[in-house]
Amino acid sequence: MKMLALGTLGIAPQTDSQASLLPKIVESILGPSLYQPRVVRVLEAISHPCLIAQAKKLLYMGTTKSASADRRRPVLCKTELKNENYTHLQSTKAGRRGVRGRAPVIVALTGFMASGKTTFGRAAAERLGWDFVDLDEVITARYGTPAEIFAAHGEARFREIEMQLLEETLQADRDTVLSLGGGTILRDENLALLKQHARLIWLDTDFAIIISEIGNADRPVVRGRSIAQIRALYDERRPRYAAAADIIFPINTTDYEQVIADLTATIQSL
Repeated sequence: MKMLALGTLGIAPQTDSQASLLPKIVESILGPSLYQPRVVRVLEAISHPCLIAQAKKLLYMGTTKSASADRRRPVLCKTELKNENYTHLQSTKAGRRGVRGRAPVIVALTGFMASGKTTFGRAAAERLGWDFVDLDEVITARYGTPAEIFAAHGEARFREIEMQLLEETLQADRDTVLSLGGGTILRDENLALLKQHARLIWLDTDFAIIISEIGNADRPVVRGRSIAQIRALYDERRPRYAAAADIIFPINTTDYEQVIADLTATIQSL
């Protein structure tokens, strides 16, 4: 089921009855004692996936008062989940391979160029204790930069290399955050591989933020294009990203610490 990660929740209730329970869960967790593993125990007994994910996420958060607004803001922090039944909730530098016998989780980040896939993905992976792989960096280490490949061999050859290394990367045996190139999912074969081996999150970053980040970066797809032409390409690709994504993660703020915290929690809920 496709989910829209809104605000700091990162979870979309599946029914109205589930949504009505969320405020009570939140109030319970953020009450007199912030960390209440018993809440998770109750929810696990109910076997309610949406609410379990919400409770686990909040167990990893604290709240601080913003100087500019009177609102709650999540801050990821290390919690004292000492109960041996819940130590699996804590991330480790060794990754989570083999936890409860499950297969490794691969979360792939897609989106337009300069949408933050590498920056936010690397930061989220670090906080979770997962591996991080940037597909463009894998390509560069083996064949040279995308710009060099485009110039010497053309886009078609670049896409062949990209598909080959994507298939190799998706054989990861540890929990991994994977940053894709902006055009990776445009190829049907790539999308089929991703659907088979990964969960796909679209970083739906506001165009104004993207333009401010592109700057003078050497990106072959935008070389020689005007802002209007880049905008046209951005608009052209959005439906493809939306149709492919398992989760849509909007980014319309330059509060990047907030973005990283929300993205980390969203990945952790999968």
